Amino acid sequence: MYHVDIVLVDSIWGNPLIGIEIDGITHKNEEQILRDTFKDAIFSENNIPLIRIPINEISNKNYIIYSINEKLRYVNRACPKCGRKMILQKNSGIGENFLGCTNYS
Repeated sequence: MYHVDIVLVDSIWGNPLIGIEIDGITHKNEEQILRDTFKDAIFSENNIPLIRIPINEISNKNYIIYSINEKLRYVNRACPKCGRKMILQKNSGIGENFLGCTNYS
């Protein structure tokens, strides 16, 4: 069985905006790593950001707020050229995230 610790949703439509996982010591065992990889893939395929917060940062309010804000700035953005939805993508060459238009081919 799979679950995500927290999901923030749009207050009007109820659509998921961002997932939050609290990664404790169990997230280092092989079985949990496989589950986490599966969750990462599901969120990525659906263009929903997933934040992983290490358990040692759980009481660090500034870290959590910064992490959430960093991901939310990519949510529900429109392309300045065509107005279509922008999605968070990862540059395979250097591994950095960027916003890309869903209309780009």
